[in-house]
Amino acid sequence: MITSLVLSDAFLLCVCFYILLASPQSVTFKFGVSLVSVASFLGVLKFSEILPLPSLHAFFSSLSASSAILMIMVGIIWRSRLVAVSSRYAWILFMVSAALTFIMSSAFGLNYFGYMMAGISTVGIICHQAILKNKDGLIGGVSLLVGFLAFLTKIELFSILEPGDYLHFFMAVGIYKLSRSTVLV
Repeated sequence: MITSLVLSDAFLLCVCFYILLASPQSVTFKFGVSLVSVASFLGVLKFSEILPLPSLHAFFSSLSASSAILMIMVGIIWRSRLVAVSSRYAWILFMVSAALTFIMSSAFGLNYFGYMMAGISTVGIICHQAILKNKDGLIGGVSLLVGFLAFLTKIELFSILEPGDYLHFFMAVGIYKLSRSTVLV
C-alpha cells in the first residue's frame, strides 16, 4: 500500500466532489471534473489495495489527461457556447476526444498523446486567463501545468512523496482555482 498516493488521490477526489456539488459551472467543466474524480476514486481503490484495479485506473487516468482537461478548457474558454452548456454536445466532445486518444495511442503507438492533449489544453487555459488578467485562473492553469510536468519528469523532492502525489495536489489546486475564477453568473 502506497499511503501518500492514497491520501493525495483522496484529496483530489474530495476537491472534485466539492466542485461538483458547490460550484455552478458549465456542463462541460463539470463533465471534465467528473472524469478526474472517477480516476482519483479508482486511484484510491488501487493504492489502498481495497480493490486494486490497475488497468482501470490507468485507463481513466489517460482518459482524464486527454479528455477531462480538454473539457475543462472548453468549459472555461467557451463557457457560453453550446458545446459548454449542452450535455449532448459535451458527450460528443468527450467521445471524439476519447476516440482520438485511443486511436493515436493504440494504432499509431503515440503513448503520450493524452499528455500532449492535456498540455495543449493547459497552455490554452493559461493564455486565456492571462489575456483576461484573471489572477486566480492563471494560478489554476499554472498549477495544472506544474503538476503535469512534475509527473512526467518523475521529480522527487521529498522521499515520502511519489511523482503522482505532485500531480494530484497540483491538479486539485488548479481545478479548484479555475472553478473559483470562472463561476457562472
